[in-house]
Amino acid sequence: MKRIMYLYENFLDEKERNKLIVDSMITDKSLYSLPPKSNMGKEIKRVVKEVNENNHWYFDIDRIEYINIFRIDNDTDNRDMHHKYWNNMVRYYGDEPKPIGIHQKEKKLVCICKLNDNSENTSGGNCELINLDGMETKIDMLPGDMVVFPAFIPFRITPLIKGLDLDIYNERVIYLEAAIRGLSFR
Repeated sequence: MKRIMYLYENFLDEKERNKLIVDSMITDKSLYSLPPKSNMGKEIKRVVKEVNENNHWYFDIDRIEYINIFRIDNDTDNRDMHHKYWNNMVRYYGDEPKPIGIHQKEKKLVCICKLNDNSENTSGGNCELINLDGMETKIDMLPGDMVVFPAFIPFRITPLIKGLDLDIYNERVIYLEAAIRGLSFR
């Protein structure tokens, strides 16, 4: 694999991002889910198939496992939520049994899309990947950009730093995360 990630620019425009942000804020939860068969899911699947083919990854992909929108604030306890996302392989194999047999589905690709403006998170909230040599790589994403990478690459959202003047300036970061599954590796 020559490329360990692909940055798909301008995946969502401002109107679409704002709608997703408002929908996630209405639920008053730090995690909000979208149906995989929604219009958003169809667009994610189209992009993922294009990226998979153009990067010559040749993953056997067939469906979206989930689409989640998660929000991290520095004024609540979920500001340390980034630990949950640090190693998606631990999360994947820790939460459900390992696939057995040749017709089982496995997580193949992960998509991360930044929804909110960079002015809302100046002290963290960046997406980072771990390279094969163990080095962290910050992904310079603008709002609406989506990064696609294989599910075996560990990633995290950096923590938001709790500042002294929380009454004046609260920070938050909102991301869309989707996981794409396919037949198990052979």
